[in-house]
Amino acid sequence: LDHASEDARFREAWVELGDFIMDRVATLVSARAFEVQHPDPERGLRLCMPMAFGSLAHQIQFHGIDRPEMVEFTEGLIQMVLRFMGIADVPM
Repeated sequence: LDHASEDARFREAWVELGDFIMDRVATLVSARAFEVQHPDPERGLRLCMPMAFGSLAHQIQFHGIDRPEMVEFTEGLIQMVLRFMGIADVPM
């Protein structure tokens, strides 16, 4: 894992992007807390967001980006995160 990227700028940018998205998702979740059924929403996000990021990074790195497939993949990740957090299905 330490050798995932030799480019420190890339790793820093990836972490910065992840932090930015995590903050935005946390804001959305707290604004709609009445819909969240997860027993510990903050911990739930800390667990599921890295899984989603890892899946997305894997897809990009090893399978390329085919727009229609990537849209479907991303929508699937969103649905998995919503279910993990105990949020009812949201139409895409």
